[in-house]
Amino acid sequence: MNKTIIALVIVASVAARNFKVGVVSDPHYNKYYNPLGSTDDNCIETVESKSDYPVGRYECDNSPAMFHLLMERFQAVFGEVDMLLVPGDHVAHKVSSKSDDSDHSAYNAVKENLQDTWDVLTQYFPNTMILPTLGNNDGRFHDQAIDESDKSDYYPYLYDLWFKDFAGNQSFDLAEIEKSLLKAGYYRADVTSKLTVLQMNSMYVACDDESTHDGE
Repeated sequence: MNKTIIALVIVASVAARNFKVGVVSDPHYNKYYNPLGSTDDNCIETVESKSDYPVGRYECDNSPAMFHLLMERFQAVFGEVDMLLVPGDHVAHKVSSKSDDSDHSAYNAVKENLQDTWDVLTQYFPNTMILPTLGNNDGRFHDQAIDESDKSDYYPYLYDLWFKDFAGNQSFDLAEIEKSLLKAGYYRADVTSKLTVLQMNSMYVACDDESTHDGE
């Protein structure tokens, strides 16, 4: 759970009715959590012969077991919500590449981690509107926006995962969301006639981002 923030926002009154909103910020779901792993490597690479950390460990991101416990606790305390906001990072640290990914291993691992994070969220909130944003650990390269050469694969992958194939988000104008999400990873979701959520992709203006990734 190192540096992971789980923020729970209770009730908002929208369009003259109660509207219950939840926020799960920076899930940092560690698909590759290893109880025998080192905290220097976010508990991924094996370094120990035995371990007392089957559920989770300080200085490592959320293991699958820990993230399930968090979701169970959320439901036990707050029950169902109308909308769940999930600001990135969805992916654990040390998964995206720092520099070289010529064999696409980091890119594939990031997508697999995104899939697993989403699978857990939708398991616990199968009929809830879930609106995610991207974080600096969610792309092929750490701290970098999605490169023009990866956009045609990465953004359709996210659209299919988050919207096209998820029942809870079918009430939105998916054509409009697809258009902007495929362009640069941002979108507008009209929740009600008086409530719109704007999800921005701030990676293109991040101080560490190399402008060569950005195209137009």
